[in-house]
Amino acid sequence: MSRCSSHDEVDPSNQRVYREADVRRLTFIRRCCDFGFSIDQVRLLMSLMHDGRRSCTKVREIASQHLTGIRKKLVELRELERSVAAFVESCDR
Repeated sequence: MSRCSSHDEVDPSNQRVYREADVRRLTFIRRCCDFGFSIDQVRLLMSLMHDGRRSCTKVREIASQHLTGIRKKLVELRELERSVAAFVESCDR
């Protein structure tokens, strides 16, 4: 069984106790997922975060590519919205 923490600490009520570093890492992962980054992108961002020589340029490139994808989806969604709205309007006639 994989653990997020290298320690198996539990409190008296048998709840797992996370170290601050684990909480920050899990929060980072959750935020990346909330922003729609893929698991592979999250892994890459995590590896860059843990690399002392991390490149802001590489992080920016990953985020920029993701932003481009989001903008493309928005265009497609707007087109879909127009089509569905026209369909609904045609049904009202």
